[in-house]
Amino acid sequence: MKPIGSQCRTGIKSIGGRCRIDMKPIGGQCRIDMKPIGGQCRIDMKPIGSQCRIDMKPIGGRCRIDIKPIGSQCRTDMKPIGGRCRIDMKPIGGQCRTDMKPIGSQCRTDMKPIGGQCRIDMKPIGSQCRIDMKPIGGQCRIDMKPIGSQCRIDMKPIGGQCRTDMKPIGGQCRIDIKPIGSQCRIDIKPIGSQCKIHIN
Repeated sequence: MKPIGSQCRTGIKSIGGRCRIDMKPIGGQCRIDMKPIGGQCRIDMKPIGSQCRIDMKPIGGRCRIDIKPIGSQCRTDMKPIGGRCRIDMKPIGGQCRTDMKPIGSQCRTDMKPIGGQCRIDMKPIGSQCRIDMKPIGGQCRIDMKPIGSQCRIDMKPIGGQCRTDMKPIGGQCRIDIKPIGSQCRIDIKPIGSQCKIHIN
């Protein structure tokens, strides 16, 4: 990711003119892009306009995602439903952001259609998957089943603007990430010489 202005997002390191997330092995620690605050792991983001994203809470002038330490519990932005941890996204201004259900017959470009679901594939860290993922076929996957008739999460511009960690490219909001070694992360497709999460 490129810096926003001259700064990287809170909790992300600036390395060689890029903002990079360095993921530590999951144990008793927060991910490196999160801060341990009061027993929680938090991502701090500044509000977009005057409002926080729907999946964040305004705390102390910041927009925060609260995530419980990884153990036997779901992240605080997820609900335990049917033995799974799920994100339940509420509509924003009459329109739904989506859960990870196929739109028409297609999944978001960073996801694969598997068993009627849209899933993010990630390789295990060490020998374990993140607590919000399941090991399926040697991959760690987020299995986001439809909740009732809810909608999907989309990253289209909100009021003409992209999230602060994304760039508007070709009418879409994209996260630019440089390849690690010569390969992109498994859930990211190479576009040009960049690895981009292209979210429809």
